[in-house]
Amino acid sequence: MEDRIGTLQQAAINFVRRMRPQDLAQVVDFDSRVDIRQPFSSTQQDLISAIQQTAAGGSTSLYNAIYIALKELTKARALDEARRQALIVFSDGEDTSSLVSFDEVLELAKRSETAMYTISLQSEGADRGRGFHEAEFVMRQLAQETGGKAFFAKRLDDLAGVYSAIADELANQYTIGYTSKNPLRDGAWRRIVVQTDRPGVSAPSRATTPASNVNILPLLIYIVAAIAYAVHFARRDTWFGRAATTLLLAGVLAHTFVIGMQTMEVWNAPFAGPARAISTFVWLLALSYLYTEVTSDERAMGVFILPVLAVLQAVPALSAPVVSSPDPLLDSPWFWVHMLSLLFAYASFALAGVLGFTYVLQFKEIKKKNLGFFFTRLPSLQVLDTMNSRAVAVGWAFLTVGVAVGVLWATQAQAAVPVDPRAEAFGIQDPKILITVATWAIYSFAVVARRIMGWSGRRAAWLSALGFGIVLLSFLPINYFLTTSHTFN
Repeated sequence: MEDRIGTLQQAAINFVRRMRPQDLAQVVDFDSRVDIRQPFSSTQQDLISAIQQTAAGGSTSLYNAIYIALKELTKARALDEARRQALIVFSDGEDTSSLVSFDEVLELAKRSETAMYTISLQSEGADRGRGFHEAEFVMRQLAQETGGKAFFAKRLDDLAGVYSAIADELANQYTIGYTSKNPLRDGAWRRIVVQTDRPGVSAPSRATTPASNVNILPLLIYIVAAIAYAVHFARRDTWFGRAATTLLLAGVLAHTFVIGMQTMEVWNAPFAGPARAISTFVWLLALSYLYTEVTSDERAMGVFILPVLAVLQAVPALSAPVVSSPDPLLDSPWFWVHMLSLLFAYASFALAGVLGFTYVLQFKEIKKKNLGFFFTRLPSLQVLDTMNSRAVAVGWAFLTVGVAVGVLWATQAQAAVPVDPRAEAFGIQDPKILITVATWAIYSFAVVARRIMGWSGRRAAWLSALGFGIVLLSFLPINYFLTTSHTFN
């Protein structure tokens, strides 16, 4: 980099010389530490001197530098609310020593309404390994999600043209305002797309400020329904039973509206990202239980199912706003089939897990010859075992389809988006994929053990409870903290 710094400095200096008298600029230099070489100024000579003082060397604190620059831009904007903001980042995209994460920087950039223009120099013949692809992905995402552009120069001589193109774009921009007719307040970022009919003219877009989180509505209804089911279970009151079912139906309808609007928003899967995947899972579980209750006319299981719905729905309801932008990795119908199959399978396993838990409660009460509270309220052991068997069989079938289609989708995604580090991470070494395979193995054993080895009753109940515990492990800690391939927008 040191032998290229002179060319880069000259390209940046040419950019500064195109500034208008009212424009302000700041120069930030970074390696292992971040140094503001020149605070915001409209004096070109001061900015040029600061650029000439920049040097290359040491580790790279890219995210720290962007974070500090964005904070400085926020301070500058406080003095002039109408000022348009842009950040030009020249880097290879690799970060080796920052204290803040990429997600934190990206979120701050969108909230600060700053368009980012990223520039990388990619020499021909350079190593294009995994680190290279991750760095390229970072630079593309920073630009795409903030309404800017990503430039990948092949030669040093290209840098002058890149900086000139950025200067032209910043000097020829328009501000367009509109009032949204979308009534949904779900905490999601809105993707605005502006199309032009003039050849060669593009209109970059970015996510707009998020609204309030409408996932709270079904959560509140599920909580009230859970209370109604608890009263019905304790008192065996018919009126509370009907009220509980009505509330559950209202919660499912409200949840259906939320998911439908999220899907229509960008016409993308409503389960991209952990929070939305959990929300869709809760919706499918609520639908599955509602169908079971209506067809069997048995409400006793509601006191166990509704708390699960409420606790899991609290995750998307209380989560920070998520990005609702199109993700090229998900641009495949196979992804829809893969995720819907898995989520429906997990909903069936959740139902089977609760049935297994209640079977154990009923079994212990009978074994103690104390036919009291649960015996008079829960279905018989035979009914619980039959329902458990059906739920596991249905879930296993959908899980098998989901895993098979997932392999097909992953292969397709790796070919379509080879530079995406998430696609490169598809493999059994990823915790999310490993736990999914383990779940399939456990439920495959449960199906075979029931049919061939005669495992039913209490053994089947414990297997269902164990399997559902692994499903919850996959949904919460692994989805949020461990997986590298299943992190979607």
